[in-house]
Amino acid sequence: MPINEEDFVMVASPAVVQGRSYMEVLTRYPFLRNGVLEKLGEKIMEEVTFTPPAVIECSSEETIKQTAIRQGGVCAVGEDVVSDELATGELVVIYRFRKKMITSLIFLKDRADEASIRAFVSLVQKEWTQSRKSGLVK
Repeated sequence: MPINEEDFVMVASPAVVQGRSYMEVLTRYPFLRNGVLEKLGEKIMEEVTFTPPAVIECSSEETIKQTAIRQGGVCAVGEDVVSDELATGELVVIYRFRKKMITSLIFLKDRADEASIRAFVSLVQKEWTQSRKSGLVK
């Protein structure tokens, strides 16, 4: 059950992008990725028909983001993850992917009518919505 949909973007520090073409940025700087998103990263890179010269595995999206801010490479993340940094200009979008990133709640379909499952789904949807409104989940 989808609970959130967001744009997937490739971002970098403005200093990395300044005065360089898109392809020059991609060929000069490593691609930062989180091991959890490895397969997704491979799929999205097919869209830009480019294989990065180097890939740096990072432990979290926060590590990826901070490394990109410090001019350590380019990364592809959900736009909500970097919305604050885009607003402040610490990062800039260098590519916006066609496909959206969807966050889903997964449960067994044959148990969907159980009261406990319905209650859990309702609770997750409510908390997700409230967390997004309060800025806890972007």
